[in-house]
Amino acid sequence: MLRKEDKEFCRNYIYVTRWQVAKSKKYKDAPHEYTVRAWNPNREADFETFMSLIRTYGYPEKFNNSTYTYLEVDGKKYWTMFSSIKSTAIINRTDTLLLGLSD
Repeated sequence: MLRKEDKEFCRNYIYVTRWQVAKSKKYKDAPHEYTVRAWNPNREADFETFMSLIRTYGYPEKFNNSTYTYLEVDGKKYWTMFSSIKSTAIINRTDTLLLGLSD
């Protein structure tokens, strides 16, 4: 379970971070937003901390043919795509009620 101070860190990170709606036709049945590590080079440590919290306190859930680790914060699910923290460039999010519609 996410500790109170970690949840506050997540909320702050989420609030100050730029999120872009995914517009690719590939994901038309899976509406979500994403943020890119390179958009905030001065906050790279925060990006990695948030990603680590997702992976530490999240839970596995299948989406289509893949299993991802999701962390829920205030009605949204957050996840990453790659295994290495250093190689991960994107964090995704969606409303908790939307994920799984295309399963």
